[in-house]
Amino acid sequence: MNTLEISYDAVLRLSFDVLSLLFSVSVLVYTVRIRTLATFRNRIFLVYVLTVLTMCFLDLVQFIFLRLLPRVTMLHLVLDCLYYSLVVFISVEFLIYVFALVDYFQMVKDENKNMLPFRIFFPIAVGMFVIWASVFYPDTSKVFEYIDSFGALKLSFIAPVKGLLGYIVEFAIAYYYIMFGVITMVQHKYRLEKHAFVLMIIVFLSLNAAIITQLLNPNFRIEPLAFSFSLVMFSLFVQKPEYLRSSKTEVLNSKAFDVMVSDYLLHEYSFKVILLYMEDFVFFTDILGQGEFNEFEVSIVRKLRTMFRDTPILRDNSPGFYYLLLKNASDADVEEALDAINEQIEDRWGYRGLKFDFTFRICVVDGEKDIKSTTDLRTLANVFTRQNKYKGQIIRADELDYATVQRCSSAENALLNETFENLVDVMYQPIFSVSEKRITRAESIMCFKDDPSFIVTTDTFLPVFEKTGRFFNINAYAFNSVCRILAQENFFSYGIEKMGINISIIDSTQQDLFEQIKNRLEYYNVSPSLIHFEIIQSSYTNPPDIIVKNLQKLSGYGVEIVLDNFGLGNSNVSQFLRLPLGMIKIDAEVVGNAWGNAKIGIALKSMVRMAHELGIQVIANGVQTVEQRIWLEGIGCDYLQGNLFSKPLPEAEFIKYMENAAKNLAVGGFSPE
Repeated sequence: MNTLEISYDAVLRLSFDVLSLLFSVSVLVYTVRIRTLATFRNRIFLVYVLTVLTMCFLDLVQFIFLRLLPRVTMLHLVLDCLYYSLVVFISVEFLIYVFALVDYFQMVKDENKNMLPFRIFFPIAVGMFVIWASVFYPDTSKVFEYIDSFGALKLSFIAPVKGLLGYIVEFAIAYYYIMFGVITMVQHKYRLEKHAFVLMIIVFLSLNAAIITQLLNPNFRIEPLAFSFSLVMFSLFVQKPEYLRSSKTEVLNSKAFDVMVSDYLLHEYSFKVILLYMEDFVFFTDILGQGEFNEFEVSIVRKLRTMFRDTPILRDNSPGFYYLLLKNASDADVEEALDAINEQIEDRWGYRGLKFDFTFRICVVDGEKDIKSTTDLRTLANVFTRQNKYKGQIIRADELDYATVQRCSSAENALLNETFENLVDVMYQPIFSVSEKRITRAESIMCFKDDPSFIVTTDTFLPVFEKTGRFFNINAYAFNSVCRILAQENFFSYGIEKMGINISIIDSTQQDLFEQIKNRLEYYNVSPSLIHFEIIQSSYTNPPDIIVKNLQKLSGYGVEIVLDNFGLGNSNVSQFLRLPLGMIKIDAEVVGNAWGNAKIGIALKSMVRMAHELGIQVIANGVQTVEQRIWLEGIGCDYLQGNLFSKPLPEAEFIKYMENAAKNLAVGGFSPE
C-alpha cells in the first residue's frame, strides 16, 4: 500500500491536529495580549497553554514524519516518547492549575503537605521511566510491529515495557492526575464561582472521554483536541478579564483589585494594603496640564512596579491614588516597603529631566483586622484622603476615626437604596454678626438620627455623596426642612435674617437647578433674601459655565452665594473671579491652625483683606474660645460661627435658643457664655 495515500482516518487526525493548533495558538495570543497579572495561577496557566501547544505541534510533526518516513526509526520512537511525556506533564499541570484555583497549597494540612510532593512527583517518575525505557530497548523493531495506513505506530504485545502494559500505565498516570484535580476541586468547590465549577466538570468529562477513547483506540489521536478545548474554556470562563492589567501602566484595574481583595477576605488570608495618596496632584495637573500629568502618573506607576515586582498594584480611578496589596506580609515586610517608598519620595520623582517634590500621605491597612469588604477599604481610603489632619503622615488604619468609616459605609448603602433621608435629621447652628453683636444667621447641618452628635460633615461624606450621585437629593431634603421652618416660624422676631443651606458644586450642574429652587421657595412662600447657599467645594479648580450660569441666576433672584470650606482643597482665587460670591467661609481647620501659627495667621489676615477688597464678606468657622473671637474680630471677620456660640441644635432647641437670645438682647445684649 502506498503510504502517501491519505485515508479518511489520516484526514481526520490531520484535522484534529490543525484545529488543536489553532485553538492553542489563539489562547496563547489572547493570554499574552491581555497582559495577565504574574500570579502563580496565571503563570501555571501560561505553562499549561505552552505545553498543550507543544503537544499539538509535536503530534502534527509526528504525523508528517510517519507519512514521509514509513520505516520505524529512532526519531519516530523519540517523537512518540516526547508526545506521551507531554500527556503526563499536561495532566500534572491540570492538577496544579486546580490547586491554584482553590488555593490548595494555602489550605493543605502539615501532615498532608509532607506527602504532597510524593503524591505529585512519584507517579511522574514512574511514567517517565515507562515511556523512555523503550528508547534504550536494544531492538526497536520489537517495540512497534508496523505502521498502518492511518500513519500511526501499532503497539506490539512482544515488548512488555513499551507494549500494551506500558501504554496502559501511561494513561493510568495521566488519569490519576486529572482525577486528583477533580476530587480536590469538588472538595473545595465553595472556593470557586458556580459557573467556574460547572465548567471545570465539563472539561473533566471531555478529557475523560478523550483519554478513554484513545486508550481503546491508540491510533485515534483525540487528546490534543480535548486539551486545546480545555484551554479555550479556561481562557474564556475561568481566566476572566477581571485579572487584567492596564496595558499602559501594567497595574491592576479597579475591578481586578476588588476581586483579589474579596478573594483574600473570603479565604481569610493574611494581607496588608498600603494606600498611597499624592497630596499635590491638583497643583501639578494645573502646571503640567491633564495630558502631561497622566503621562507623569504612568512614570510613577512604572517606578512602583520596578520597586514591587510581584506585588499587585492598583492605580485608582481617583488621580494620585494607589493601592499596594501585600499577601502574607509581616510587619517587617511592611516596614521594608515603607522605607523603599520613603527613600524614593526623598529622592524625588524624575520626569523628562525634571525632579518633583511630592507630599504623600500613606496608610497601612491590615486586611484581617481593619476591613470586612472592599467597600470598607474604599470608604476608609476616602476618609483618609479627605481629612486634612492626616496630610503628609504615615498612619495605621486603626488610628483613623473608625466611627466615621462605618458611617460612610452605611451612608453609601442608604444612598444607593434611596433611604438616606431615614438616617439623617437637620440641625441648626447660629452665626454671630460682629457688627451687630448678635445672632443674625444660622446654618442648616445634617446629622444622624441615632447619634445627633455625629455630624454629616462635607469633608467626610462628600466623597460618598458624589460617588453615588445622590448628593442633590440629600440637599433637597435639607432645603425643604429649612423652607418649612421659615414658613412656620417668624424668625425675624428672633433677629434671624438668613438661613444657610449647603449645596455641592456638583448640584450646581443641574440644568434646571434655578427652576427647582424658585418653585420650592414659591411653594413655601419664602423670600429668596432669607436664604444663603453655601457652595461646597468639589474637584473643580475652574467651575464649568453651567455652574456659573446657575449661581448667577440664583444671585440675581436674591439668594446669597457663600463659598464654604475656603482655605482648603481646591478653593482658589479663580473661583472668586467667576462665581457671584457674597461671602466666603474660612474653614474651621484654617481658623484653628491660624490661632497657634503666626504664618497661617498672616495668611488668614491676607484672605480677609483680599475678600473685602473684592466686596466679599467673611465668616470664620470653628470659633471655640473667647480669645479666638476677639482675634478674629480684630482682623476684620464679619461673621463668626462655632461652639463658642452654640453647637448645632435640633429644630426645637434652636427655636428655644433664639427665643432666649432675643430676650438677652432686650435686657442688655447677647453673650455667648
